[in-house]
Amino acid sequence: MDNLKKCKRSLSLNPLFSAEGTEDSLVFETQPFKHWKVIDFISSTSDFEELLEEINELEFTRKVNDLFSLEQTMDLASATSPVIAALCEALKGCVRSWASKAIGCELNTKLDMHCARYSFTDHLLCHDDLLDSRKVAFMIYLVPSDWCEEDGGSLELFDTFVDKSGTVAPNSDPVKTLSPMRNSFLMFEVSQHSFHRVAEVLTKTKSRLAFSGWFHSETATSKQPLFEKRFSHTFIPAVPSNDDILLRKFVNPVYFSTEVQREIREEFCETSEIQIANFLKEDIFDAISDSLKTATWKTLNLPHMTKYFEFDDQLEVIDELYRLFQSEIIFALLTRLTGLELDEDVTLSDDDDDDECPVNGDVKKEDPTSKISAKAHIRLSQWSHSCFSLLQHDSMSSVDRLHCRLSFLDYHEDHGGGDLIFIDNESGKELVRLVPPKNSLSLVYVEQGVASFVKYLNVKSCNHPLSFLDAIYLETSS
Repeated sequence: MDNLKKCKRSLSLNPLFSAEGTEDSLVFETQPFKHWKVIDFISSTSDFEELLEEINELEFTRKVNDLFSLEQTMDLASATSPVIAALCEALKGCVRSWASKAIGCELNTKLDMHCARYSFTDHLLCHDDLLDSRKVAFMIYLVPSDWCEEDGGSLELFDTFVDKSGTVAPNSDPVKTLSPMRNSFLMFEVSQHSFHRVAEVLTKTKSRLAFSGWFHSETATSKQPLFEKRFSHTFIPAVPSNDDILLRKFVNPVYFSTEVQREIREEFCETSEIQIANFLKEDIFDAISDSLKTATWKTLNLPHMTKYFEFDDQLEVIDELYRLFQSEIIFALLTRLTGLELDEDVTLSDDDDDDECPVNGDVKKEDPTSKISAKAHIRLSQWSHSCFSLLQHDSMSSVDRLHCRLSFLDYHEDHGGGDLIFIDNESGKELVRLVPPKNSLSLVYVEQGVASFVKYLNVKSCNHPLSFLDAIYLETSS
């Protein structure tokens, strides 16, 4: 056994981690939360180069979801490669002891660690790292020596506040930017305040390579409930509409044909989704598109949840668009296009042989004072570089709904994000991905247990903003 111990690979670390070490190479700061940086983490140049050689032999897997885009290895805490194994032993030993003293809390010997490679446009959005018994997060940077702030990939730290519900949340913009430095070690204590992100990598010629991992403790902070961090949606009843003037002004008349409606309805019933091309009349679509280019928008920036721009203007054509998608007449048309019970007064029949269904004439109420019980949530938004929306685990996931998305701009050929993606909450499987062309009305029937997110728009989307009207309808029985 003694001979085996002698043959075991060792690693030369910064003397800071030894009993007689000094703090000359240590940077310690308390804002926005405590974090420590050690330069020249591995003191031996040959050890560092051998470590890079072993990393080059590792298998990286590309991983993409609502939160990140990167390449990552398997967990390396039990790696058998000599230098990586020696690194893990050092982390579990002298580095863990030093970290315990630094934060004033005993860390146990559990270690999680992987190697992550961020290339052009890769990123990790804002989060707090709270999971299970995590107590300290650390990074060991392996980037090229000429890495600079313009290359992106910085670790960005956020200050926090307590919102009206008592939930800790990050402020809209980071207050500290830490650019990766070759052979440096960075760590921070994981808490409800430790919101951070890895900024998008902007260089096409270099990769941001780093070990990332966590030390654990029996006294780790528990995670805040997800539902406390998510949106609430306001649904309004259909607005009474006694004529179809607005409908006929806006909507392509081809979709008033009962035959066309039947064809769309049959396809939708089979697939639960459909894209309806050229939904608006061309002159109306052009008028809306032109007005959006000069409209006023307000920023909604909740970095741990979403970032996009909400329409914040008074324009007649947009007011009419809103009224249309909130009106009883559009509920009736959508009932005919999908077969869903958005208007209980609409009677569907596959035997209809009228060339054209004026909609309102076909669905006149026996009692004009009766109201549709279905409801709608309407939003007009714009999305550009750095916009996103994380997976929403909220009350919306507990109801069946019809999601309509009307697109006003074409996606760029290499659009770099902005896709609306629907995910099964239980399996994590992607169900539907919407990348609709302009003037296309996408209809998706979304069942309970399905959530959605908008994929982060990376630097490729610069100068190509996207604008959508999203209308979500709940059936009369919901």
